[in-house]
Amino acid sequence: MKIKFYGTRGSIPVSHRDFLEFGGNTSCLKITRDNGRVAIIDAGTGIRKLGKDLINENFDQDKIFIGFTHFHWDHIQGFPFFASAYLSNMIINILALGKDREIKNLEGIFRGQMKSEYFPIPLDDMGAQCNFIQIEENELEISNALIRVIKQNHPGGS
Repeated sequence: MKIKFYGTRGSIPVSHRDFLEFGGNTSCLKITRDNGRVAIIDAGTGIRKLGKDLINENFDQDKIFIGFTHFHWDHIQGFPFFASAYLSNMIINILALGKDREIKNLEGIFRGQMKSEYFPIPLDDMGAQCNFIQIEENELEISNALIRVIKQNHPGGS
């Protein structure tokens, strides 16, 4: 398994030579399993570069999971710029896991950030089919991979 960090910043992206070593994008990780399957954690501004890399790599996976640690702005703000979300043959499974989560309307979070007041393209016009999956458990197995969540001490939950 390989993990690549496309964004590690919190709150806001930054652009300055002082941030060249670790980059200036907000939270986004790409997980590539030994079989080549890709999953993503968080969709901060780093997902824009991740999407471009998938295109350059001739990525041909038609279904992708994006798991979220939580839904603060710095973890979702890159989603409207994710290239794979504009492919009509792509299925994007947006996943929220964990017991006692404060978020109850996962789809509403993404529809809200893509209202016409904030972004010119509504969620339904992006191209990909987005499935919003909320599971009230702390573990889930997907394609022989076990995902386990641990509640964090973070404002608003994580």
